Amino acid sequence: MPNDLDGLYLLNGPDPRFSPIGSYLYPLDGDGMLHGVWISQGEAPCRNRFVRTPAGLAEEKVGRALRAGLESMIMPGPADVSPDLADTFKNLPDIDVVRHGGRILALAESACPFRVSPDLDTLGKETFGGALPSGITTHPKIDPLTGEMAVFCYGLEPPWLTWSITGPDGTMRHGPTVVAGVDEPMMVHDMALTSRFLVLVLAPAFLDLPAAMSGGPFHRLAPRARHTGGARSTGRRAGALGRGRGLLAVAHRQRVRLARPAR
Repeated sequence: MPNDLDGLYLLNGPDPRFSPIGSYLYPLDGDGMLHGVWISQGEAPCRNRFVRTPAGLAEEKVGRALRAGLESMIMPGPADVSPDLADTFKNLPDIDVVRHGGRILALAESACPFRVSPDLDTLGKETFGGALPSGITTHPKIDPLTGEMAVFCYGLEPPWLTWSITGPDGTMRHGPTVVAGVDEPMMVHDMALTSRFLVLVLAPAFLDLPAAMSGGPFHRLAPRARHTGGARSTGRRAGALGRGRGLLAVAHRQRVRLARPAR
């Protein structure tokens, strides 16, 4: 290990704290486990810590899992947990980790991230000063020139899809702004960022909570243009959002070639 190599390497991923009940779908289910490697003066000590969410602490208290995976839709009632945790989904900051604005954030998919210390102790939920109470997704993009961080969030209820820009200090600069033309819950995996645009690819991957509650699939693919509830849902779309100006253009294609954006 070179003596002049200095820094912290972080990795986040799903790791069930207790034996799962019901379904367990990797990588969407599981408790967030942060791994850290502290590199300095030719040494590289490491440690790992769970991201300790309120739902996770409730399970630690009883010594067993209280919620099933997303495909089983089993949630604890008020007899098992406090009222604020009853009949709710579990926080899952188990997919990614980012450092921005002097903060280390363990990221969940379309939920509030959890802030952790450099020693991986959980400090609490991050809402960006209350500006993003619904959270963000797990693939924000940081502009290497301005230090701004672009984020987006999709939800199971309106507004279905929003995007925002935070400054280098982590404070909100723009948004959340609703993405026009999205009229039902969609799963949007990633985005790209340029000096002028934020680009979202809207693949025909929809979220169907009523179907999941009745034992059907939570995710639904609809690659062809169709009509739903009186509104037209068009196959694949790519939206170019002018940073600070809103939606500029949308391309509609039945076939869109995708390349994973650089992280």
